[in-house]
Amino acid sequence: METPRLSDSERFTAEEAGEILKRAAALRRDEYTIEDLKSIASEAGIEPEAVHEAVTQYLAEQRQREEQQRRLQEEESRRLAEQREYERQLRLQQLRDEPYRRRAQYQFATFAIIVIIFLIMFWLMMAMFDSTTERVHRRMFPELESPQPIPHNDPLLRELLNRARTQQ
Repeated sequence: METPRLSDSERFTAEEAGEILKRAAALRRDEYTIEDLKSIASEAGIEPEAVHEAVTQYLAEQRQREEQQRRLQEEESRRLAEQREYERQLRLQQLRDEPYRRRAQYQFATFAIIVIIFLIMFWLMMAMFDSTTERVHRRMFPELESPQPIPHNDPLLRELLNRARTQQ
């Protein structure tokens, strides 16, 4: 890359000059005292009072940023501590509730087993009732016995069954 030729008559705004000087100072990587800054500023035509005011403002802003950063760190630290405490309390509550949770599970399982046993007993009683009712009816009303099955070798019955099958 070719370096552009610089002319001593070229002009820069205050913002551009500040940026150029900032880059130059960064290239040198030195530290400057307030006296060094005042000396450099006087060569550029800037009054020492302006340099002093600029340094005061810069340091105040830097302190503000550091204070804000410290507050953010404290807030984050406090938030993390609160979160850890909440999680600890939650674990303790879960440990305290564990016996009650198990007892509730056992009670539910016991209830389910009782319901199943009750349904089985109900089904058996209904089956016994049906059987008993059928026997009692047979004894009391022998004439209501189911009729004897019709023999399948009857030609009339066979013809009716064939017709019923073809209609379906």
